[in-house]
Amino acid sequence: MTRRAGFTLLEVMIALVITGLVVTLAYAAVQGGLDTRERLTAQRERQEALVTVRAMIRDALRHGLPGVPGGPDVFVLVSRVQGDGTPADSVEFLTRGVTAPYGTSTAWRVSVSVDSVGLRFVATPGDADDARAFVATVPGVNGLDVRTVGRGVVASWTSDWSQRSVAPQAAAFTFVGPEGPVQPLIARLFPERAP
Repeated sequence: MTRRAGFTLLEVMIALVITGLVVTLAYAAVQGGLDTRERLTAQRERQEALVTVRAMIRDALRHGLPGVPGGPDVFVLVSRVQGDGTPADSVEFLTRGVTAPYGTSTAWRVSVSVDSVGLRFVATPGDADDARAFVATVPGVNGLDVRTVGRGVVASWTSDWSQRSVAPQAAAFTFVGPEGPVQPLIARLFPERAP
């Protein structure tokens, strides 16, 4: 009896099973790497957008209108809490910016809030005939806690601002993302003016 050179059916099947296992493990490793890269990219983009929006909020607050008692609304804070306990405050105030995107000719109405998309920053000029508006969104930010401090020596931080016609001395914005609260942005309103 002569023996033929080659593989038996059993050897071929074992080779296919081992090859299948190696390919499956390699695919899982590659897919895990791609998922990690996507998550890191999304987190980096969210952080960059948040830094930009924080700078725009700080600039808008620095040039906020102080208002006068009994005058029009210049700073409106609405405190809300979502069903899961995450703060979802919104704030709207008037500003005269000196850098882009604001102009110095008219007061701009700025609103900062959170919605299903994320943190939303909207600045619209006060001129009714001017359609320029600036909108920035930070995806993934699902909470916003705004605290204010009034004027005077005995003023303290509060999550409520009832004096809509007068701006507070300072405001603190705490943004809540998937990883939890981010370091608050604390800005003094109109610092170049005397308190």
